[in-house]
Amino acid sequence: MPRLRHTPIALLLSAIFSSQSFATEAQVENRNKEDDIVISASRVESKRIESGSSITVFDAQYLKENQARTVAELLQDVPGVSVASNGGLGKKTSVFIRGASSSNTVVIIDGVKVTDQSSAAGGFDFAHLMTDNIERIEVLRGSQSALWGSDAMGGVINIITKKGKAGFHPTATIEIGTNHYHKESINLSGAKNNSHYSLSASNLETDGRSTKNGELDDPDDDGYKNQNVMLKAGHQFNDIFSLDGVMNYTRTESEYDTDAYDPVTYQQIQNIVDNHSKVRQRLVKINSHLNLLDNQWKNRLSLAYADSVSENYEANGYYGPYTKNSGDNIKADLQSDYFLNNRGDFNHRFTVVVETEKSTYQPWSVIEEQEMRSSAAIAEYGVDWSKTIFLTASLRRDFNSDFDNTTTHKIALTGWATEGIRLHASQGSGVKNPTFSQLFGSYATPDLNPESSDSWDAGIEYNFENINGYIDLTYFDANYNDAIRYDFNTYSYVNQDEKSNGIEVSTFFKVTQALRVNAAYTYMETEDGTADHNELLRRPKHAASLNSNYKYTEKLSANIGVRYIGERLDYGNIDLDDYTVINIGAAYQINKHIAVSARLENAFDKEYEEVSGYNTDPLSAYLGISFK
Repeated sequence: MPRLRHTPIALLLSAIFSSQSFATEAQVENRNKEDDIVISASRVESKRIESGSSITVFDAQYLKENQARTVAELLQDVPGVSVASNGGLGKKTSVFIRGASSSNTVVIIDGVKVTDQSSAAGGFDFAHLMTDNIERIEVLRGSQSALWGSDAMGGVINIITKKGKAGFHPTATIEIGTNHYHKESINLSGAKNNSHYSLSASNLETDGRSTKNGELDDPDDDGYKNQNVMLKAGHQFNDIFSLDGVMNYTRTESEYDTDAYDPVTYQQIQNIVDNHSKVRQRLVKINSHLNLLDNQWKNRLSLAYADSVSENYEANGYYGPYTKNSGDNIKADLQSDYFLNNRGDFNHRFTVVVETEKSTYQPWSVIEEQEMRSSAAIAEYGVDWSKTIFLTASLRRDFNSDFDNTTTHKIALTGWATEGIRLHASQGSGVKNPTFSQLFGSYATPDLNPESSDSWDAGIEYNFENINGYIDLTYFDANYNDAIRYDFNTYSYVNQDEKSNGIEVSTFFKVTQALRVNAAYTYMETEDGTADHNELLRRPKHAASLNSNYKYTEKLSANIGVRYIGERLDYGNIDLDDYTVINIGAAYQINKHIAVSARLENAFDKEYEEVSGYNTDPLSAYLGISFK
């Protein structure tokens, strides 16, 4: 096991134990009663305030008030997270956590890891991930490979979809907007006796706008379509045994622009050819639960399958008029949790997990389909002392058919120094193996080293006494060793050491029953490891957001979101200007069955770029009506 950095953990222990007093049991019960449950920090449900990790949680109410269409839009309100889209809705969208590459962000939907196996770098494209039927989004920052395996070097985004509740609840929504945008969705959910179910379907279409903004780019609008079907169901057979599962199917089609060149002179020319891509994503998971010893010993056996296929049609494509990428993953895991709660003021938890999986890859740049098998053993120990100090420690050993076996770890500690002050710290390591496309594709670099990371953070959170709210200040430091990047000079991949550090500030205030305010600010310094010590691309040094919702009456509410993104560097040493975007929304409940909503995105029609040479949406208006 690698040697742990002791600084943040030691400082936290010193601060807690040097305090004059601990909070009383009654005060403990009053802390953040509305705090959300999170499961990304560990594989067992716990509250945010019981984890030493840095976590942001968006619940169903926040998603409803925000009215964001995509998960990527919401993630821009998370401290330490940067988002870049190649041309708006439905176009390639990357998410960077604390400076790590977008391929170092792991996405989990209802327990299924959905990192795109068909992409060259193995990263997940957030372009097609909508907010429909989502119950909760958890964003865990820092290296997390000890629990979630390869790729989780920057962080984990855990998404939990809605579960059917007692009764029968049919709902339908219709929304229209700028650029011939329209969206229709329906959901049938409910629960009876020991069974629950939720079936949803949605269709989104828009003419969009031109993806690129250069003089030689195709000026036509680039449309987008997204269809999704999801089923989630389960049954409790008796007091100790239950089954549940989820299925999700997404199919998209997106038009986009690319550069065009004269085949003789190789000079860039006017591009008037429509290009488009088709993507299909599927996932399915079945869980069986066996809870013994009066829920003191919980066991879960799961089987999951996920696949993705992407097809690109480019008449003047550099690699030909048609390319196709595909990949799938099948995984089985067994988790056993034992709770030992009879040792005075201490509550212990022991978790053991074993995993086995097989992945296949067929990128366009690799002639034959590739296969990789892997397995892992995970152990985690958790303890809390009088609901005041919480510690978790995790260790993971990965066994791989194509790469060296690796060991990763994670330790997190939090404690209440006083009634209102909570200290927290975490330290962990991460790993990511090269993809088959990087090793054997068109730009084959067979001697690439695996990527690895070592990161820590430490913070202080103040919880206000008279209102439900807190403010958290966290310092983070991350080293990304042997990061794999494409070198335009050598037309191959290279390993380089990168690093980032900075400060995150996040706040939540339920000022009154009518007013909620969330705010975040990030200051981040990054370095790409080259001799020039350049900043990492598309990671701003300064970023801030504010989101507020006010309920004027029981039926009428309004929401405002303000987002500031500072200057940052892009490919070609291009400096992207800073910008501020404001979104405004409102909702009115006509009666118990019908509600209407409206929003203005980019309300002041700000011109800006997330990626050099690509457009973003101007002032856009949307109107929706919901029935239930």
